[in-house]
Amino acid sequence: MHAGGRDALMHAMAARCDRLFACEPRRAGIALAGSHLIGVIGANAVTREDAVLSVRAGFRDRELTQMWPPQRDGWRTQEYASGFFSHCFRAERVSVHG
Repeated sequence: MHAGGRDALMHAMAARCDRLFACEPRRAGIALAGSHLIGVIGANAVTREDAVLSVRAGFRDRELTQMWPPQRDGWRTQEYASGFFSHCFRAERVSVHG
C-alpha cells in the first residue's frame, strides 16, 4: 500500500473508533534476522517468506503516529518497540471539554 493509502486508512479508522491498538512487525535488524530463522520451529515455506516480507514492511520510530490525525484533533497516541520483534501503536480519543 502506498503512503497516501496508509494515511487514508489511518484517518478512516480514526473517524470510526475511540481507541485503537495495533501490534505490527518491527522493522529492525534483529527482527529481520529472527524472521530468517523461523524455519527452525517448523514454519512452512509460505510462512517463512511472509515473515521476512512482513518485517521489511514493518514499522519503527513514530511512523504510525505521523500517519494518524494530529493530536490537536483530540487524540493521545503512544508508539513503542515491544520486545525484539514487535512495534506497538496505541491511540485514544480524549474528551475536549469546552
